[in-house]
Amino acid sequence: MKKAIMLVILLLTNSKIFCQDIVDTTKLWSNVINKLPSWIVMTEYIKFDNDTMIDLKTYKKVLRSTDEFHNNWSIHGFIRETVDKRVYFRADTSHQEYLLYDFDVFQNDTINIFFLNSYANDLYLSPVKYKISLIDSIYISNEYRKQIHLNIIFDLDPIGYECDHWIEGIGSIKGILHGYDEITPSDSYRLLCYSENNILKYQNPNFISCYYIWTGIDIIDNTSDILIYPNPIINISQLSIPSIGENHKLTIKIFNSIGQRIKINEFNGIIDIHKNNFKTGIYYFMIANDTSIIKTGNFMIK
Repeated sequence: MKKAIMLVILLLTNSKIFCQDIVDTTKLWSNVINKLPSWIVMTEYIKFDNDTMIDLKTYKKVLRSTDEFHNNWSIHGFIRETVDKRVYFRADTSHQEYLLYDFDVFQNDTINIFFLNSYANDLYLSPVKYKISLIDSIYISNEYRKQIHLNIIFDLDPIGYECDHWIEGIGSIKGILHGYDEITPSDSYRLLCYSENNILKYQNPNFISCYYIWTGIDIIDNTSDILIYPNPIINISQLSIPSIGENHKLTIKIFNSIGQRIKINEFNGIIDIHKNNFKTGIYYFMIANDTSIIKTGNFMIK
């Protein structure tokens, strides 16, 4: 009880905890991207620049760079923040703006937002409905920041499950412009690093660098039919490759949505996938024989 009281006092006396803006030209984000279907891993840097007027509203330009030393920048959209802690994004001057963040929320609120997503080099805005499951704080770089825990919810599942965190002044742990990425096949984004005035304030504990690049794998034969039934996986599903048969020694490597390998197995053309071995979400796999990768794909654990 005393600890809880002290935490409340600390939060109330720390004037910084609820005052960090997202839209600030002194900030820099780096996000790692696991691109599909190419399996390329790359890094993007995001920052905000000069004011511009669109439809009588003042936006900052969103700039993006993908080179390691972020020397080359291109316009990646427009962003603005309101006094009530809402952040709006628009991809260009001809399209409407969309709600990207809303920090003026309470536990159990539901919100409808959009985030920037991509697949096969196509960019698009994805709608999602979140429920605020918890609001607490996180200690980052010598200060507490408000943290909002988000459950993704659906019409048939109003409770949902936790899929993202927003940190005040930093944004989503998926990346400043990004969000939940496991509804449909899409590129996967994760926040790597966040800086203010060229000072590193946050680094993702799951990574050791603020920049990654991997130019992918040469898939020798990606024409073999592959069957996973049922998919999504609700108990046990079977993965098979009819065109190869059961007499070939193969290896399957399974990766989670941020590209971490979580399982590797040898099989002879047919293998069972058990739901109990995985958390809910989308997983990606590579199947190889002794000489080359012959197939890639994905499955969903429901």
